[in-house]
Parts: sequence; C-alpha cells; structure tokens
Amino acid sequence: MGNGMPVSAVVGNKDIMKLFDDIFFTFAFGGKTLSLSAVLVTIKEIKNNEVINFIWKQGEKLKNGINCLIIDKNMEDMLELKGYPVRTVLNSRG
Repeated sequence: MGNGMPVSAVVGNKDIMKLFDDIFFTFAFGGKTLSLSAVLVTIKEIKNNEVINFIWKQGEKLKNGINCLIIDKNMEDMLELKGYPVRTVLNSRG
C-alpha cells in the first residue's frame, strides 16, 4: 500500500467500518504524512498503469509454466500447484 513506506490501515466493507464510529482505535503508522503521500502515489500508479491486470497476467503465465513442468516431468503424483495466479501454493503430495 505504501510501496515500502511504513503505513497501516483498517479496512472492510461499509457495515464493518461503521462499527468504528463507536470505538476508539489507534495504530502506529496511520497518519505519517510521508507514508500517506506514498500511499496516494502508489494507488495512482496502480490505477493508471493497470498494475493489477499485469500482475494477474504474469501470475497466470508463471502458474501455467509450472504446471507444464510438473506434467512434463511426470510429477503430478508428487506436486500440485493450487490457488489464484497472484497467490499460488505448491503442495507436495506425500
């Protein structure tokens, strides 16, 4: 979110966030000016350059490549790649 700058955020859907109207909460890096500036620039960069789509496409290429290697090496009984292209998990089958 802050591209390496220290920042924290509490996020959620509208119903959950509404609960914070009635409680006091604080966190260490929620209001640092430099970090907040970094967040704004990072979000702008992500939106303007379709970074999310790029990451998903790259993840899909990587996932497909690994799956092809697993098949090519006849390792389907030993390895399994699961998950989203942006967050995969390589499982070892015992």
